Amino acid sequence: EARAAHDTLNDALESLPVAIALWDPDDKLLRCNRAYAAYFRHQPEAITPGQSFANAIRAAAYRPDRPIAPVGREEAFIAAATRLHRSNGGVAEYQIGLDQWARAQAHRTKAGGVVTNIVDISEAKRREKEANETRERRRGNGRGEAARAQYEMLATLLAQDAEARSGLQALMLDGLLPGEDLDAEEHNLLYNLAAPLVMAVVFGGA
Repeated sequence: EARAAHDTLNDALESLPVAIALWDPDDKLLRCNRAYAAYFRHQPEAITPGQSFANAIRAAAYRPDRPIAPVGREEAFIAAATRLHRSNGGVAEYQIGLDQWARAQAHRTKAGGVVTNIVDISEAKRREKEANETRERRRGNGRGEAARAQYEMLATLLAQDAEARSGLQALMLDGLLPGEDLDAEEHNLLYNLAAPLVMAVVFGGA
């Protein structure tokens, strides 16, 4: 009966898409599933029952071929992982490699042990990045259209009004154009539009 319960627990752990590790009250690893082992590159020091959490996380962080910690940030990674492990319900996100992200959470059991679960959130991070890039492009396009409309209006005024030409020349000479809030693309737009206007002011007269 005990064996059957043990096998049922193992089957349940292995069927989960989430990486799971169980630690005893002395912070020794009891067991983990294959998904958890994959995060730790199947490194024996990190996934063998009986290993302490401290040894496991350090071995994984400093693994020479495929460390899970960013190079040069190993100790910070170990410290953050240790804080999470000692919390009860704490959550942390880690970047593993160039385009892989994971969210880890730790819970205390009634017996004083710890259950760690890790979920891959790489796809969510990619979608978040794409959404941010789309918003930035739209924001940039909006600023560019506003700048174009502004300077096309100036061009119309310049063509029709000598006083407007003098006013624009004063702005140029005073350094008030381009505005400080314009980016490089908008600066180029400004100069492309303003250059002929300035030529008209200098050589066209009133």
